[in-house]
Amino acid sequence: MSETTPTDSSVNPPIPEIYASVMHYRWTSNEWTITFKRTPSNFDPSQPIPEDSYEPVAVVRMSPQAAKDLYLLLQDGVQQYEKQFGSITTTYSQNKDQAQ
Repeated sequence: MSETTPTDSSVNPPIPEIYASVMHYRWTSNEWTITFKRTPSNFDPSQPIPEDSYEPVAVVRMSPQAAKDLYLLLQDGVQQYEKQFGSITTTYSQNKDQAQ
């Protein structure tokens, strides 16, 4: 019987790259779920996009501990980015600032 050595693709299969312009999240006491979505390919830029027409591209589930680590990682990365390139303003951040 001959031995076979696994190829790189069998050990580390290719990971699909996705682009998402919208994210939704929900959580329970033991799990966080983030659904990444993108703008529909046939949207009319002159019209508002109905919320239910965004196309899901990936769902990520994680423990609350992993969600906290992700939060801290992203927070650090955004702070470094803004220090180098300037403030990032989004509709969400503007609405959040106005609510406070």
